Amino acid sequence: HLVRVHANFPIVNDMSLYTLSTLCCLPQRFSERYLGRHGITAKENQAQFRFWQMVGGLMQIKGIPDAPDALLDWMLAFERAEMRPSEECTCIVKALADEWASYWLPRALQPLGRGVFYSLIDPELRERLQLPRPSLFSRVLTRVAVKVFFHGKRLLPDPEERHFSDYFRAANRKRSRTNFTSHPEGSR
Repeated sequence: HLVRVHANFPIVNDMSLYTLSTLCCLPQRFSERYLGRHGITAKENQAQFRFWQMVGGLMQIKGIPDAPDALLDWMLAFERAEMRPSEECTCIVKALADEWASYWLPRALQPLGRGVFYSLIDPELRERLQLPRPSLFSRVLTRVAVKVFFHGKRLLPDPEERHFSDYFRAANRKRSRTNFTSHPEGSR
């Protein structure tokens, strides 16, 4: 299904591979940057890689490297070669920062939220794309929040497994409670 959805857009393989690499490598990058030796384990990193490698194969993405470090190296080389500042890029990232801040925070705290958003972007990539440098307070707050999040995930029990289809089941149950007749001419 994902292949059909993406077929409507002129996406070259390298862009698909880059998107896949960000999904696969971001946890490792955050872990190394914010948690050091207390971050995700090599086994967790390998599992994450295998999952995304499988998804990429199902999506018919070509050239996926055979190891997590090789994929990270490919991703960083792609960023160095392809990521350049542009007005369009700046507008898109600003819109993403605004949306992220408005989703998570009340209006009064949204400027701080945008700073946290920009803090999450790798500093080298942020500089290369000429994106705003977050304040020291935003960077410190981000470091603390990411550490609390990751350590909390380790300490708290896993949530009950849920599936996207559960959303539709819940919506149908709600509708059926308010719809007293299921037949157009009333109950028979």
